[in-house]
Amino acid sequence: MKRYFFAILFSVVSLFSLCAQEEPVDPKAKAVLDKAVAKFSSKKGVEALFDVALENEQNGKKETISGSLLLKGAKFKLAIRDIVTYFDGKTQYVYMPDGKEVTVSEPEKEEMKNVNPIIMIQSYKTDFMMKLVETKQVNGKLVDVINLYPNDRKKDFAVMSLEIEQGSLKLLAVKLHGKNGVNTTFKLKSLTEKPLADNTFVFDAKSVPGVEVVDLRD
Repeated sequence: MKRYFFAILFSVVSLFSLCAQEEPVDPKAKAVLDKAVAKFSSKKGVEALFDVALENEQNGKKETISGSLLLKGAKFKLAIRDIVTYFDGKTQYVYMPDGKEVTVSEPEKEEMKNVNPIIMIQSYKTDFMMKLVETKQVNGKLVDVINLYPNDRKKDFAVMSLEIEQGSLKLLAVKLHGKNGVNTTFKLKSLTEKPLADNTFVFDAKSVPGVEVVDLRD
């Protein structure tokens, strides 16, 4: 369950953490991404509602999960299915309401590559190549499709495809093409700038009487 959850978490947070490489393969892709990132970036904070679709190409099974994300710089709060994750820039809280349990940790840099927006930005500067592969029509509007290719061949996915609407520069979708035949598609339903206090990203155990706190910090 945890591995499944963090795979989705990686998809979600990476969507809001994309940054152009310092030496991009395709300048056109860089230009589009720069504008799109600037469009939804906010120092005050943003709130996003989304759907994550999981598709198994081998057996044809599909599953869609809805969720929400609050993001402010390196801090985020992600609610998806029955798990809520808080990250205040240093400490991570993974809260499972059904079990009334929260796990507290201070992830290492390598661990946070899959969940921390700042580290994701840094890794995209060096670990990926990008290319604008096509422009297509979606609901009568032109949409640029940009592919990101990981330099690390050990990654679980071969390609990450982004769809960005021309003109509005809305980031519509991200698709991870999994090497195991399972594809993950993230579709953004709404994105709203919203002032967020720093304590939004800290789990308050006192507000949940009886919650079990599993503290993994040294």
